[in-house]
Amino acid sequence: MNAEKKQTIILTLLIDEQAQSFFNTKRNLCFPAFANFTEAHLTLFHCLPNTNFVFETIQKQVELLPIFNLSVTGLINNKTFNAYDLHSDKLVALHSSLQNVFKNHLSQKDLKIIKPHITIQNKTTVYKALKTYHKLLETFEPFEITAKGISCWFYSKNKWTKKADYYFNL
Repeated sequence: MNAEKKQTIILTLLIDEQAQSFFNTKRNLCFPAFANFTEAHLTLFHCLPNTNFVFETIQKQVELLPIFNLSVTGLINNKTFNAYDLHSDKLVALHSSLQNVFKNHLSQKDLKIIKPHITIQNKTTVYKALKTYHKLLETFEPFEITAKGISCWFYSKNKWTKKADYYFNL
């Protein structure tokens, strides 16, 4: 078996460029460099098998959906972790649909109901995380972002390599 086939697949939500830039900037400012292996992202599934079934399923699902908005409703702080909290009934429905299709391939983590968020800080001290949280709260106002599709990543040894982007209908 070649190395690519052994890699697991991570699915993330593909968001509009302006939102991606905003979250990347926040992540690069807040996330410790030693642990920051990827851009800011909203994870849909953490560990799927690297099979044609997965890729074909994603392609079929995204073809059925138009782009949609998500509300960035607040901030989350949990000890050493800070994230932006997001809400979208359409995202929850998409995730649930994919869970149903992938049910025999999901980890315990991926079987849970999705709680959409984009992490901008983790693996830091409780003190630093709380300080960041309060600083972000000072200027936070809810806003909207657009979901454009699903990104598919190969994952191996802390390295993310993009396999493909699958776009929703316009």
